[in-house]
Amino acid sequence: MSKKWGRIISQWVALGAYCACAAVILAESAMDANSSSNQSNQVAGGIQDAIDKNYDKNAIKELKDFAVSFTCPSDFSVFVGDRVSFSVVYSPEDTSYRNLIWDYDTEDVDFSEADSSICFKRAGEIAFSVRSEQNKDLAHTYRFHCQNVPVTNLVLPTKEVNFNYGDDGLKIECSVLPENATDKSLSYFSEDEAVATVSEDGFIHPVDSGTTTIHIQSNGNSEVEETLKVTVGKKSEIVIPVSAIMVSPSSGTINENQLTLTVKGTFNDVAASFNPNLLNVKIQDSYASYFDVVSKKKTGAGQFSFGIKMKDKLLADKKNWENESIPFEVSYDLAGVAPVSSSFSVKKALIFQREDIKSVVLSSTLLSHITLKKILSSSDYIYADHVKATVNFRTGLNENDYKKSSFLFELKKPSGESYPVDTYFSSKSQNYKSYDLTPRMDSMAPEEGQLYYYPNKNDRSVSFKTEVFRYEKVEDATTGGLDFHLTKFYEDRETEFLTNTKYEKNMMSVKITVDSSNAAVKKSLESSAIELSIDNESIAEFTSSKKAGIQFKKAGVTILRAKSAITGLEKECKIRGVDAPNRFKTLINTKPVELDYSAYPIVEIGKDERKTIDLVCSYQTTFADGTTVTTPMETALSLEIEEGQEDHLALAENSCTLQGIRQNSGASPIPLKLLIHRDDMVVKTLMCGVRVTYIAVDRSSFDVAFETTIEANEYNQAQSDCSSVPVGTVFQAHARMNEDATNKRVSFSSSKSDVIAINPKTGLAKALKAGESVINVISEDNNAITYSKKIRVTNTVSPFELDMEKMAPSKYDVVKKEDGSVDYYRVDLEYARPYQIYIKTLASSTSGTWTFRRLASNEGQTSCIRIDKAGHVSSTGIGEDAYEIIYGGEDSLQTYKQVIRFHVARNSRFTYQQLSILVRKSLGHFGLFAFTAIFSVIFIFFAFRRAWVRYAALGVSGVLGFSLAGFSELIQLYTPGRACAWKDVGIDSAGYMATILLAAFVFSVILLVRFVIHKKQAKKKDTDGE
Repeated sequence: MSKKWGRIISQWVALGAYCACAAVILAESAMDANSSSNQSNQVAGGIQDAIDKNYDKNAIKELKDFAVSFTCPSDFSVFVGDRVSFSVVYSPEDTSYRNLIWDYDTEDVDFSEADSSICFKRAGEIAFSVRSEQNKDLAHTYRFHCQNVPVTNLVLPTKEVNFNYGDDGLKIECSVLPENATDKSLSYFSEDEAVATVSEDGFIHPVDSGTTTIHIQSNGNSEVEETLKVTVGKKSEIVIPVSAIMVSPSSGTINENQLTLTVKGTFNDVAASFNPNLLNVKIQDSYASYFDVVSKKKTGAGQFSFGIKMKDKLLADKKNWENESIPFEVSYDLAGVAPVSSSFSVKKALIFQREDIKSVVLSSTLLSHITLKKILSSSDYIYADHVKATVNFRTGLNENDYKKSSFLFELKKPSGESYPVDTYFSSKSQNYKSYDLTPRMDSMAPEEGQLYYYPNKNDRSVSFKTEVFRYEKVEDATTGGLDFHLTKFYEDRETEFLTNTKYEKNMMSVKITVDSSNAAVKKSLESSAIELSIDNESIAEFTSSKKAGIQFKKAGVTILRAKSAITGLEKECKIRGVDAPNRFKTLINTKPVELDYSAYPIVEIGKDERKTIDLVCSYQTTFADGTTVTTPMETALSLEIEEGQEDHLALAENSCTLQGIRQNSGASPIPLKLLIHRDDMVVKTLMCGVRVTYIAVDRSSFDVAFETTIEANEYNQAQSDCSSVPVGTVFQAHARMNEDATNKRVSFSSSKSDVIAINPKTGLAKALKAGESVINVISEDNNAITYSKKIRVTNTVSPFELDMEKMAPSKYDVVKKEDGSVDYYRVDLEYARPYQIYIKTLASSTSGTWTFRRLASNEGQTSCIRIDKAGHVSSTGIGEDAYEIIYGGEDSLQTYKQVIRFHVARNSRFTYQQLSILVRKSLGHFGLFAFTAIFSVIFIFFAFRRAWVRYAALGVSGVLGFSLAGFSELIQLYTPGRACAWKDVGIDSAGYMATILLAAFVFSVILLVRFVIHKKQAKKKDTDGE
């Protein structure tokens, strides 16, 4: 009885276990992919650990912990735009599991695992979670506090901007600091929009004459603000400020002979409005008390001068100057004009030395003492020749470098005794290089004498002496007459001279005509004295006591009188001093132009064109002997436009620059006065006409052509029309319009100067970084005529090679084509081992776009390789695979490609990934169904006694097993992350049927054994019965 209940209980326990196993199978089929995988991995992990320990204790090293360090402050405070680098430290360092999973929000940061860097995109609390791919429980979280970068300062290149009436305006260039400020946008507003307005993007539009202030405010920090003063000139005024001045580094020398030094300078623009009163000259403090700055003035278009004068002539001699170089600084009192430095020298005058003098010679050694017998006068007349000597200096000597008061002339007898000068001579005239003795005109002829010259009167050891002169007494009764005239002066009309100018060379030469048969008398009387005088010495004066030259102090007319000392014959010449020039050289924009002011010349100027007029003036004197002297004049020029013409022609303030405003080619020329100033007085007025003429730019012909001048490199070519250009390309924009247009000037600008930088005047542009920018071209003739072109700047790419040393495959080969170029790379990889693709470009490139595309399957090719965007290579199976690597894309004009073919082979070590798959298939599929079938066999064994019933039950059980396998896969079809596969149905059924077949085999063996035993027993009975 107990045996029977044991069988009953066993069969129902087996049936219950069978049903439980079936329930587990169906429940596992309904689990999601991650849960199922984790379940398999847990089992596989334990088995793997056991295998690893038995395989090689040093081959696999578990990751115990890791830490990530960041290049930022320890409190993890960062700013928007900061790029922080990171590094990972593993424990142990040689762990076999180094793969980490980063969790972050892409709206918060730009994360680059390849560059090991993080760029923060927005302010706030930003968290990073980092965990081990192999051990999900091993994780760390890092929290950053990201702040916006505040604006601290605004910087303007100038605090003041001046416009002429009708100017186009300009864009405010304002630098926002710091450079990495988060919000660099600005707001603008004008205090007086009747003078100038300002647009949202900072473009100033002049409206009318006046002054206003533009406010520039940071949107990122409202407390940061700058102001810009804007002045718009009147219609008839042009404001052209001086922006730079210049003087030569060394300006000259001062000594006792030249106490005033004229320093000449230039300013940057001949059209600039230069005011001499704004010129400041500062001499170095230690020398400033010795000198004055005098005569600051504008001397011409783009030119100025001033004088440096030594205050006291005695300083030049008394102070111990050692050829000293004295620095001074010249500045112009206008914002933005940088001061310049120069220097001048002060020398103490030298003393003439022996080697400086070649000789001292007399004009004649034989002189005449003549008695004229009552022919030319009412009584006898005595005339004696002058004793004259000249000092000849060595060639190249600069007399102004020497002291001119240290000399001494001394007259001695041939014996060396003192000569009785006062006895025989009435007067003398002398300087450092000449000597003239006038004899007394009496009956006593002077004795013989010899002239001594001492260059240094304080040093008699150095001297020069002339030959001995002597007088010969002559009595003459044959001379019948004497006449003379001044060779330079007209006797029948006025001789004109320029005021404040010395006329000295041969100026007072006299031609004396003597009617005498005595050659000696004739020679002497032809050089006889003529007494000169000027009636009004407040107008003109002689330049020296010797009356060798003449100079007019002011304009006016006076009489020059000449009288023969012998005959008393007197002549008079009218002389006039003039202030105004009579010769004019016209310069327009510094270039000479022939204009005849006697015929009312016409100057043409285009609309908006500027022309600077200057005059180089001189005075030419024509003398009675036919010679001329032309004297350059220092004059200033000013212009006056006829009243009522301000709408047609504008005039620059403190300048002689004109600008055309409106066309008037059909009207009469605009009268223009040229006022010539000398010593702050107008001395001459010239007249000319100005006609404003221009041909407008034709809107229909206005176009812009672009051409590449420098390619980025040989692998990156710009499109022919420059609509797309690679980074680094230099190209030129050419504005084209009607050839006869007067004003062809244009301005160029780029909407994004960080993408394309363009010279606003020349149109030469360079692509700086990838992006798009609009090139705008505006006609200066008419701002309404514009041209715009959108240009796309692409990144650069180049051919490349694969860096196999960094990738480190098991084996690789480079297969080349017939022309030597690479056909493809063939690499051998170990299954389940991570790799990364590295490339080497043949030229420096900016593109960071890489694409990895699996090639179409060929015979024998399996999908066993997966490559992510960063080039990480992982194997998913064993076999062959092929990818095409593409460098470049939408951000470049070209793309370059390489093909890589993979061969993946299994490593000799049983890997974790393989084991996971094996465990999942053998335990999760085959094993579990085989185990379930065991309980079915047990139930059949106890439930049925007959053999054929058991076999039939086994068959029915096999059908049930197949149904269970199919139903479990059907459930997986509707489970997230799972899939239905006939292969898995077969594995499941195989596991189940393996147990059924094994049971059938065991049942058969048992039946066979029983049958054999039964036969033997029957045979034995038969034998025993016999």
